[in-house]
Amino acid sequence: MLVVNTFEPWRTDCGQLQLAGVQSFKKVAFEQKCPTGLPGTPPHLDLIAETTNAVVAVESKCLEYLNPNVAKLSDFAPSYKTLANEYGKRSWFRYVVEGAPSFRHLDIAQLVKHWLGLCRVYPDRAVTLLYTYWEPENWQQVPECRQHRCEVQDFADQVAGDVVSFDAISYHELWAHWERLPAPPWVADHVARLRQRYAVAI
Repeated sequence: MLVVNTFEPWRTDCGQLQLAGVQSFKKVAFEQKCPTGLPGTPPHLDLIAETTNAVVAVESKCLEYLNPNVAKLSDFAPSYKTLANEYGKRSWFRYVVEGAPSFRHLDIAQLVKHWLGLCRVYPDRAVTLLYTYWEPENWQQVPECRQHRCEVQDFADQVAGDVVSFDAISYHELWAHWERLPAPPWVADHVARLRQRYAVAI
């Protein structure tokens, strides 16, 4: 519900939405399938925002990453390695081969599956996978939150330069950015309601 509550008003007024440095969106939709071409359940992106030439795909997290074993909960089926000829030289694909044993809070397998789906569905557009995550107001005092941020930055550094860009932002940072927008007129009240519901300490 966090991603729906945050983005629903933009669904019918997306022309002024700004995400990952992209704007002038033509369409915003929730729960979009991005098949990888492999058997099984295709990746689902929480939100996809499209312009004529670009796509921003949002993977949203609320409390999931606070599970210390979340990075071990998803894995790659053997079929993913059959894509080595096509994707083996891409930085994202190293995790299919090597895994991510040092990560505890960032679900690398899920992100890589999203990447593969986006590569297949949007081969001719500039694509950004935007990782958005909730944090408590006192996140600096929560070791799991600090470690999560370190893992996000480490992963971003590892996959930098790929055709599919990876970007990450906390909901607090996203809402602060929206507060500074001159339009639409409803955005300030929308952010205030989001903060009233979600801006809490733990």
